[in-house]
Amino acid sequence: VRNPRVEVLCYQNGELVYGEAGSPTDTFLLGGNPDRGSIWRTTGGSASCVANLYFLTWKAGEPGATYLATTSFDAAG
Repeated sequence: VRNPRVEVLCYQNGELVYGEAGSPTDTFLLGGNPDRGSIWRTTGGSASCVANLYFLTWKAGEPGATYLATTSFDAAG
């Protein structure tokens, strides 16, 4: 697969409080960096998270994504 990507999405009570995407070799700091923090960094508490492995696609000039794998996990804040 060319250019695989990982996205991490974390939710509290069904509301997205943290989201980040990068390459599989990137390090993800849950909650975000101090200078670019997320809602979760401010509110704290536990969150339900999902990490998706995907790659970007282009069809007729339109971007899309093909998802390859997903895993869920809980994180304490």
